Order: sequence, then structure tokens, then C-alpha cells
Amino acid sequence: MRPAGRHTPTPTCLLDGVTRRTVMALAKKQQMPIVERLTRAEGLSQASEVLLAGTAAEVTLFACIGAHTYKPGDITKTLMEDYMQLVRKSQYEVMKLVG
Repeated sequence: MRPAGRHTPTPTCLLDGVTRRTVMALAKKQQMPIVERLTRAEGLSQASEVLLAGTAAEVTLFACIGAHTYKPGDITKTLMEDYMQLVRKSQYEVMKLVG
């Protein structure tokens, strides 16, 4: 049984970059709990939504991983919209919002 919430791998196997941290901050601002933990590919079969946050990808939905398919739900849509609104602001407005 996995804990409830939005899960992200601990940054031991990926870059703990600005985009990732920004998306996590946006999720927390929306009162979406974030669980950082070791994640295995097998666990993705239990996920209802899967997204990628990165400099080039920004916030991108995974439609499928292997045999598992995913549809954008409220979590993904909200984070994508919030991120797009944020990156269109001036650097001064961004600093006020995320520090």
C-alpha cells in the first residue's frame, strides 16, 4: 500500500532541477501533498496520472508507459496551467511568488 498524495522520486536518480522544484512548489501552493520517495517503474501501474517536469519538457503528461495508459486529470491540468502562467510572468513577479 502506498501513501496517499502526489509522488515524486527522490532526486538520487534524477536532477533536482529548477523546473522540478517549481512544479513541486506550485503543487504545494495548490495544497496538493507531495511525497518524495524511492520509486520503481512497477509502481507506475498504480498511478492515475504521470507527468514529467523538466527544462525542455516543462510539464508534460505521459499518455502511456508500457501497457499502462494515463489521461490528464485535474492534477496534471492544474500544474500545467499554473506552470504556463508562471513562466509568462516577469522575473520580478516570479520572485514575489516563489521567492
